[in-house]
Amino acid sequence: MILRNPVSKMMFLFSLLLALMPLLLNAQSYLWPTNASRHLSSSFCEYRPGHYHSAIDIKTWNKEGYPIYAVEDGRVVRLRVSPFGYGKVLYVRLRDGRTAVYAHLQRFNKKLEQSVRRLQLKKKRYTVQWYPKNWPVKKGEILGYTGQTGIGVPHLHFEIRDAQEHPLQPLAFYPDYEDAVAPTLQSLLVIPLNDAASVNQSRLPQAFGLKKIKTGVYVLNDTIRAQGIIGLAVRGYDRSNGVTNKLAFYRSALFADDTLLFSMRYDTLDFALTNQVDVDVYYPRRRTTGQRFNKLFIDDFNALPFYRESPADGRLQIADRPLDFRVEVSDYRGNTSIIRGTIAPEERAGRPALTLLDLSDHAAYIQLRLPKDVKEMRFFTQNDSGLWRPVKYFDLLGRSSEQSGENMLVKLKLNSSSDYLLRLDIENAQNESMYALLSNNRKPPISLDFDYTEHYLIARLKPFFSNENQPVHISCGAIDTLLTPLARNGSAELALGMRWFAGDSLRLRIANDGYDYFDTTLTFFRFEPGKKMHKRLSSYVRMETAPKTLLDTVIVYWREEPLPDTTEAPLFSPPFRIDFAGPVFNKSARLFVAYDTLTVPARRVGLYVVNKKGKLSPAGGRADTINSVIEAGIRSPGVYVVAADTVAPLLELLYPRDGEHLKRLSAIKFKALDELSGINSDADLHIRIDDHFVIPEWDPETDTVTGRPYWQLEPGMHRLRVWVDDAAGNRSQKQIRFFIKN
Repeated sequence: MILRNPVSKMMFLFSLLLALMPLLLNAQSYLWPTNASRHLSSSFCEYRPGHYHSAIDIKTWNKEGYPIYAVEDGRVVRLRVSPFGYGKVLYVRLRDGRTAVYAHLQRFNKKLEQSVRRLQLKKKRYTVQWYPKNWPVKKGEILGYTGQTGIGVPHLHFEIRDAQEHPLQPLAFYPDYEDAVAPTLQSLLVIPLNDAASVNQSRLPQAFGLKKIKTGVYVLNDTIRAQGIIGLAVRGYDRSNGVTNKLAFYRSALFADDTLLFSMRYDTLDFALTNQVDVDVYYPRRRTTGQRFNKLFIDDFNALPFYRESPADGRLQIADRPLDFRVEVSDYRGNTSIIRGTIAPEERAGRPALTLLDLSDHAAYIQLRLPKDVKEMRFFTQNDSGLWRPVKYFDLLGRSSEQSGENMLVKLKLNSSSDYLLRLDIENAQNESMYALLSNNRKPPISLDFDYTEHYLIARLKPFFSNENQPVHISCGAIDTLLTPLARNGSAELALGMRWFAGDSLRLRIANDGYDYFDTTLTFFRFEPGKKMHKRLSSYVRMETAPKTLLDTVIVYWREEPLPDTTEAPLFSPPFRIDFAGPVFNKSARLFVAYDTLTVPARRVGLYVVNKKGKLSPAGGRADTINSVIEAGIRSPGVYVVAADTVAPLLELLYPRDGEHLKRLSAIKFKALDELSGINSDADLHIRIDDHFVIPEWDPETDTVTGRPYWQLEPGMHRLRVWVDDAAGNRSQKQIRFFIKN
């Protein structure tokens, strides 16, 4: 436990009251921003990929067109129209100096809409931004209408920002907002925080299910046993009255033996730190399973503004006595759910173990330590055939009992003189397996896989042909030492902290009576924060970080991957995987990938991510034709490849049809879609009627473009031309004639 703010509780409450005084004084002065509803579909500081949600979303029941109101006297200071993000958004500076933001609008009010339309025609763009000089509004005045422009289904995204443009908790200004529903809690994640810690005999984080025993109170389904420094994280969601939408928590707290160790509240947000949303959750779990566990501890690299009342960092030290803990999770109205539990010290003694003592006359003598709940033992041997064959005969030569389990001396007859592997399966609550190596001149098949955490890397060896005290020889740069892995159920977990990576080559060796039956060298790359670093990951991949790229030390792993068989795009590099141990990147690292001789224009070439199904999605990048490399920014692990987009976008004209006779033309509609490099912006979409510009209103979520002529079309024939360019410069176009009747 590390103290953060050793001030008295009284001083803290006084300073908190002073900080909240402006909110309390103004809490009842704001009008609710729409008459669509008083229900939320999203809450403040909810998780979004790559950022926090800076607002509350107000339900509009999947409909558009509800009026939005000025919540206080003020003036319109900014409007923006874009096919992405906020869509049509309006900013009102209120008389108290705060700013109200209304996003995803269908349209502005008539006067504002006309002004924006004139600017779009002048700029010949759908995307525009405008800062009115003098546009006062009165409290309750209609400013526009709810919609779904930008991202998402119909709703109103509503923010309150302070004078420094920091988003504030909007519900602080609406004390009459009703909510009587406590958060729902789903599971608790227990995370080893250094390479010496463990949870339930594993170096990896372990998730524990929860059982609700009464309203708002949960207990664990299973026992937590741990050793060393650990952290907790909770998964769940909140709901409010009358709706089923899942919302974020507002406050969470952790108590150990009734002492507050951690507290977090979503009162304000700093846009400069919103990209660190994955610091607030346990990132490795989120990226591998999609599950979001909110941390109940504060990492050293965490600079988020939510922990000002936290007296300590929330990390727990488990040694030789049980620790009682309590987790409290609340919504803004104070509805609270609680987890109560105990963390017991993990006992290393008494774990199942198999030790080979001797080989003689086609028999093996082994020593066993087994738990007391073993119902059955089955032995198997393997030779060059690769098949496990059951051992038919074995004798129990000796047996003794202890409180922790049974000790046995066993003689078993091998199936053949060529057997070199032994396996024991025990039937008990865990149904474990153990292995032994019977020959000193054979290298058995051992798989080596890795798990990546925020604090270290886990090497998993299976099967592990040793007893639990068998060390692994580690060599990396100037480091040459022995580490004892955590052996369990026939496999071993070796936790490698950042300190073990003194060089770029890591050698792992396991010996049996002086014979190295496992020996492998792997390449990892250490990148540190606060430095400009560049390393060549392979003959054709180089990675570069700037001083602010990383939050903490990161260990990067690179390897080639097989070619995807589901893409027809031309490839100009082998696919390769980049993974890392450490926290999420603060900013993008630069990746330089050398490509093969191009057979297409350089503009068509970029870096792409390969998903599990072999489909490509753009990762950006530009071709440096002088040095024959693609330079791109990356923040996430994944499989990457240099590829080219040589296929023109899909363009389907929906209305009008070629040769159609119309009384009038109110709107042009067409579909525009590119499945590889994508369409960058509305600047790549074009509509012309008789060579006159028409504003392309693009909805990327439906791949639909709408154009509305701003002038009255004369009777007779007209020519319509539409075209679209993708990010690689491929173009599709359509040209038709249509007629306006007299």
